[in-house]
Amino acid sequence: MKKLRSTVLLCLLLAQPLGAQQQGDALSRATFFDLGVTLLRDNHAQDAANVADTLISTRPNDAAALVLRAEAAIVLGDFAGAARYAARAYRNTTSRSQKFGAARLVALAHAQLKQDTRAQLWLRRAREFSPDQQTANGLAKDYQFLRERNPWATTLRFGLAPSSNINNGSARLTSQLLGLPIEFNLDGEARALSGWQVSGGFDVEYRIDATRTSASFATLPADYRTYFLSKSAEIQAPDAVGSDFADGGLSFGITHKQILSEGGKPTDFVLKAGQVWYGGDLYSRYIEARIGHTWDLGNKDKLSMSVSRQARLTSLNNDPVLSQIDGLSVRWFHSLSNRDRFSLGASLNNSTSDDADSTYDSMAYSVSYDPFEPIFGMQLGFGLDTETRNFDSFRLSGGAPHEDKSVGLNMSVNFTNVEYYGFQPVINFSARRNDSTLDLFDREYFSAGFDLRSSF
Repeated sequence: MKKLRSTVLLCLLLAQPLGAQQQGDALSRATFFDLGVTLLRDNHAQDAANVADTLISTRPNDAAALVLRAEAAIVLGDFAGAARYAARAYRNTTSRSQKFGAARLVALAHAQLKQDTRAQLWLRRAREFSPDQQTANGLAKDYQFLRERNPWATTLRFGLAPSSNINNGSARLTSQLLGLPIEFNLDGEARALSGWQVSGGFDVEYRIDATRTSASFATLPADYRTYFLSKSAEIQAPDAVGSDFADGGLSFGITHKQILSEGGKPTDFVLKAGQVWYGGDLYSRYIEARIGHTWDLGNKDKLSMSVSRQARLTSLNNDPVLSQIDGLSVRWFHSLSNRDRFSLGASLNNSTSDDADSTYDSMAYSVSYDPFEPIFGMQLGFGLDTETRNFDSFRLSGGAPHEDKSVGLNMSVNFTNVEYYGFQPVINFSARRNDSTLDLFDREYFSAGFDLRSSF
C-alpha cells in the first residue's frame, strides 16, 4: 500500500507544474524533494532520480536536488553520472554540510570507477568540510586505503624562505688565494647575498608490479629553486639577479623492493639517472645505484644501512669532469618509553675524479629528536649534523691540501591545529656554518621557511 501511494503521488506531481504554489492539491517544491528522499530511502532509486531530474529542470543549480540525483545514480550504478551531479552540487553551494556530502559522493563515485587519484583529491575536499573529527578520521582512513590501492602516487612540495646566503657566498670580505700571502678583496657576488628562496617540486611514482614478497616502482622527482635579492644584496651586487643562482633537478628511477628472508623487511634496490641545472644552464648529469636495508632490533630499535655509487659528469668552465662518488650510510632509530623518537646517523663518502677540486673524502654525523606529543598544537622536530670534507689538493689553495668543517642545526614546527584541505603548515628553521682552511669558503647560512605537509 505504501509503494502504491508513493507511485500515485509521484505521477500526480510529475503531471503538474513544479513551480506552482496553488491552494489545494498543488504541493510545494520542498514537499516534492522530501518525496524524492523517501523514494530513495525505500529503494525506489529510479523514481527518486525522476523526482530529482524534475527539480533540476526548473533549477539547474539546486545543490540539494543535485545531491539527491547523485545519490540515486550511485544506487543505480551510474557512477560517472553521480560524479558529475555531485561535482555540480559542490560548485553551487556555500553550505558546509552540502559541500561535505557532495564531495564525499564524488569521491565515492570516482573510487567505484577505479579513478583513485581523483577520489583522493575529493576526499581532501570532503575533509575540509567534515562536521567533526571522527568523520575526518574516517575520511583519512579511506584516503589511506586508496593510496595503497592506487598505483599512482604524487607528492607536491612548495616552499618560501628568507635566506642569509642564497648564492653560497663567503662570509669574509677578503681571502688568500692560490697559496699567495696576499689578501684579495672579494667582490659582491663572491660574498653572501641575502634574499628570498622560492621552491617547488613533485614526486610522481607508479607501482609497476607487486606481489607478496616484492614490489617495483618507477619514480620521477623534480625540484626547482629560484631567488629574489634583498635590497642590501642588490646594492652589494648591482649586476646580479636572483635567477643567476637558481637551480633545479630532474631524475628518473626504478626502485625494486624484495623480501629476501621470511619475516624480514624488504631490501631496496634503486637505479636512477638525472641532471641538474644551475643559473639556467646544464650543470651536471649522473647515474646512481643504491642498495638499502632496515633491520628490526627488538620492539623499539631499528638499524638501516645503504651503499651507493654515483657516476657524475659535471661541466666546469665548459670542460666536462667525470667523478665517481661512493657512499656508505648507517642510521639507528630508537623509540623512547613516551614514544618520542631519537636517531643517530653516520655517512662516509669518497669522490674520485680527474679534477683535484672534485676529489675528496667526507665523514658526516647526525642526530635527530622528534617528540611524539604536540606542544600547544605544535609538533616539533630537531636535528643536528656535522661534516668534515678533506681534499688532498685544491686549485685555489695553490695545490695544497684543503679541509672544510661544517655544522648545521635544524628545527621544524608543524602546526597540527591548523589544516587546509588535509594539509598543515610547517615552519622550518635552519642555520649552518662552514669553517675552511681557505677563507673564501668560510660561510654562514640562516633561513626560516614555510612549507605544507599532508596530515594523513
